[in-house]
Amino acid sequence: MWAYVAHRLALPADLPADLPADLPADLPDVPAGGRGRRLRELVAAHLTDWHPGLRELIARTPADTVERFDFATAERVKPWPTTNVTVLGGAIHSMPPVGGLGGNAALYDADVLRRALIAVGRGEHDPLPAVAAYERAMLKNGFAAVRAATMYLRPATLPSRTVRTVARTFFRLCGVLPPLRRAIFSD
Repeated sequence: MWAYVAHRLALPADLPADLPADLPADLPDVPAGGRGRRLRELVAAHLTDWHPGLRELIARTPADTVERFDFATAERVKPWPTTNVTVLGGAIHSMPPVGGLGGNAALYDADVLRRALIAVGRGEHDPLPAVAAYERAMLKNGFAAVRAATMYLRPATLPSRTVRTVARTFFRLCGVLPPLRRAIFSD
């Protein structure tokens, strides 16, 4: 699985997000294989100086599995009256797919809710207060992850090539300098 993140203005205008991936080849300016092939070729053109293994991964990806989509980020919500129905993960705090933060936040939610329900089952807590405590923790952690994902994604999607280059260089430095990485990314 791979992803290529770019600002929507960096993509050709004739590749809107609301078209199916399997466009017929007889449409103007769309090569055989539909939009997926065109997107794959666009990504490959940006990776010509990257490792051959990564370029091969892109080239071998079936065109019908390549898709373009816009990211959506949840707006922070205020706490609500707790009932016997609750939410977790992307149902409440959707975020761009950056660094596994969304998946990790959903797993965190599930674990906190699981622990709360086990405590209810043992008679240690009443159901609604336990779910309310879960919801408080879920909102705090989930929207911290939304903020982080948005912060990490922003430099990669700005239309300015200079800003993207500086951001890419910074993240590469963080990758090779563990003290810098810990200072920036540890909580």
